[in-house]
Amino acid sequence: MKWMTTAEVAETIRMSENYVSRLCDSGQLRAKKLGNQWRISDEALAEFMAGGKAAPARVREPLTKKQRIAVEQRRRSA
Repeated sequence: MKWMTTAEVAETIRMSENYVSRLCDSGQLRAKKLGNQWRISDEALAEFMAGGKAAPARVREPLTKKQRIAVEQRRRSA
């Protein structure tokens, strides 16, 4: 079994390294976290590619009134 970094996987699947990290974070791509870096096995990558899975687009929920107020306060203080 060969272990790859997110950069190596990104190059292999022609996606960004950030996208690969998000796949790992979400659990859509099986990976192990070593410190602050992900390691993906060649088997996990093959499984992911065979499944034809793609990360679903995230839909952002609208901010609540309380969140909007907090954002405005941060903007004013910055």
